[in-house]
Amino acid sequence: MHRSGTSLMAELIHRWGAFGRVGECLPPSRWNARGYWELAPLVDLNRRLLRETGSNWSFPPSQKRDQDLAALATHPKYRDEALSLIASMNLERGHNWFWKDPRLSLLLPFWQQLWDKPRYVICLRDPLEICSSLQERDNLSHPVSMMLWHRYMVSILERTRGCPCIVMSYSRVLGAPLRECERLAEFLFSQSGDPDPVKTAVSMKKSVDGKLRHCQAAAGVLTRRQRNLREALEAAADSGDITSLNLSHCGLPPGWRGLLRAELLLMRCQHRWNRLFPDIRAKEGDGEICPQHNAFPQRQFDFVDISLRPLLSRNTGMRQ
Repeated sequence: MHRSGTSLMAELIHRWGAFGRVGECLPPSRWNARGYWELAPLVDLNRRLLRETGSNWSFPPSQKRDQDLAALATHPKYRDEALSLIASMNLERGHNWFWKDPRLSLLLPFWQQLWDKPRYVICLRDPLEICSSLQERDNLSHPVSMMLWHRYMVSILERTRGCPCIVMSYSRVLGAPLRECERLAEFLFSQSGDPDPVKTAVSMKKSVDGKLRHCQAAAGVLTRRQRNLREALEAAADSGDITSLNLSHCGLPPGWRGLLRAELLLMRCQHRWNRLFPDIRAKEGDGEICPQHNAFPQRQFDFVDISLRPLLSRNTGMRQ
């Protein structure tokens, strides 16, 4: 998931010794001064794959489109481009390599048909911290951020069960860097056969800086399913195992994509209102126009009654 510490984890894996074509990664920005560790050609391909399903990173495809994503792996254009990217990583013969792009979480139905025995490092961060970071960077509302986090994490857990993987907690890495770097190194070494994770962890630890945490947890609530998912992920970070996780109470609610579309639409309306009428804001709560208040009326679509969903769908042209 975006803003969940994936850049730090990628840097740790790079320090461990994995090859990442760092010179061709996206450049640093004010939101990630030490770089994103995202291979530019990979990000470009992933964006186009999502567009094929009418989606993007902030409006993910529904699970029903997983079959469409899987079918793209047989499309000559995309298959050849993807295999060429993989081949470019294998130029360093005998060298472990890594990719980092949060969009991969949504595109596993495509990539898992082409990768050869991948290992997964799953990044866990408090979803309310992610919400705060997305609000600052992308001006996303709380409900939008939480629905995105929910969709990304469910996709990861469903698609990596039974695969070699480790759940790494962002807060634990910042709080106990040496211990967590040793844990990550042991996982990576266990798959590659190298014998000395402790020595390597000391080098990896140099990348960890407590100042990396710029955002604190946002004020807000999680739905019951989101709370269940957070607890399941925290348990996986404790045990190092996701195979035993019970996801039956963590799934996405019916109609989540329609609700996300409605939230995004309302969010755009709010931004447009604020641009057009910078000195006239709507009083929060009852909608009364009042220049002393500086917020468009707040709304929560997390708990929209199911009877409203068909009405929303008709009025906004939603597709679920």
